[in-house]
Amino acid sequence: MMTSISDKITFGRGGNARPHQLYGWNVGEDGFTWTLRHESALSLPKPRSIHGGFVEIMLLPLTRPSGPKCQRVRVRANGEPLGETRLASPALIGFYFHAQSKFDDQFVITIEHPDRFKQSPEADAPDFAVAVKSIRVLDLQEPLAHSVSGSSHVWHPDVTMDDQCLIAAAEEVTGFTVHELMTSFQLVAGDCEFGGVQRACGSDPLGLFRFAGASPFSAVEILDSKFDGIGQDLDPYVAEHGNREWMIRDRRYGLGYHTRMSANEVSREQVTRAEKRKVSFLCRLFLEELDARQKIFVCADRFDSPPEAMLPLFLALSRYGQNTLLWITRAVSAHQVGSVEEVLPGLMRGYIDRFTPHAVGSKPSLSGWLSVLTNAWLLNQRSPYPCTAKAPEVGFVG
Repeated sequence: MMTSISDKITFGRGGNARPHQLYGWNVGEDGFTWTLRHESALSLPKPRSIHGGFVEIMLLPLTRPSGPKCQRVRVRANGEPLGETRLASPALIGFYFHAQSKFDDQFVITIEHPDRFKQSPEADAPDFAVAVKSIRVLDLQEPLAHSVSGSSHVWHPDVTMDDQCLIAAAEEVTGFTVHELMTSFQLVAGDCEFGGVQRACGSDPLGLFRFAGASPFSAVEILDSKFDGIGQDLDPYVAEHGNREWMIRDRRYGLGYHTRMSANEVSREQVTRAEKRKVSFLCRLFLEELDARQKIFVCADRFDSPPEAMLPLFLALSRYGQNTLLWITRAVSAHQVGSVEEVLPGLMRGYIDRFTPHAVGSKPSLSGWLSVLTNAWLLNQRSPYPCTAKAPEVGFVG
């Protein structure tokens, strides 16, 4: 599903949004602009694609301890509803729009924000809602493809089996070794849990994001910048736990890397040099994987992001070719655990029983991970553009 960026509007001081704003906007601040009253609108040039496209909006919801914990947002294009979502934290969200026939020269985007409130008790204080950082319009280069494969829930392991029996059962269903299954997937957003699951199954593949803690938004930012500057502005710090491991923070993109190097043995300068070399190599490897289209990329979403937040990540991957994204979320029922559904060709949603709590001694749900990965692999084989997964030919980290 190839797209190209038609227009990008940035808000706040120094942004280019002011000439496009119609109503419902506050004065710009550093990097964003607050919306006012019940809705806000802006006008853009009409999209050029005959196939329609997508609107992507970077939003910061305004919440308060004594009030709603999330904010509702509804989006329209030239009066046509595109969709709605609820946001509890900053997110980049996306909505599809049909080819535009109304208004020869204008494309009016309207954002409704019903959960507005006054930040000041003064009677004449304005009603604020969400803050907007940017809006992008993406043109589709081809007609929108629709899901044809349906859902897959053909394998649901017995959760009472031990780890080795679970692994053997997954190997029997897929015809892959567990190493080949695990290396068919590559993390693009999420924390360290999936990397730990791979390691528990005897696989330690190289991966740029495997232990980096990338959010969906930061992953989109990196993909759209073509990895510009990644690994160049690194800030080492020592973890507080017992082994005094050097951790690395990438200031530009907000990533956080494990180094597996002890501050008792390696200096700050040494770990910085080593990590710059490593990130540079992993970046080249990730670009090769995007081009090869042999991996299923994974977003392990423990934060229960709305579906609209996954669309920009899928589109960013798709701008490198027909890549596949597996979005893993928590199941809401026991029956849903392990099931995988196709949202769009190339975009799958899988359901896991739980993510690992951030506590010492916590173990991931191997049955949950194996079932969702196995069913995703099986569903991908029925896709019009399946990933031809195979064992990697590069080395492994120690």
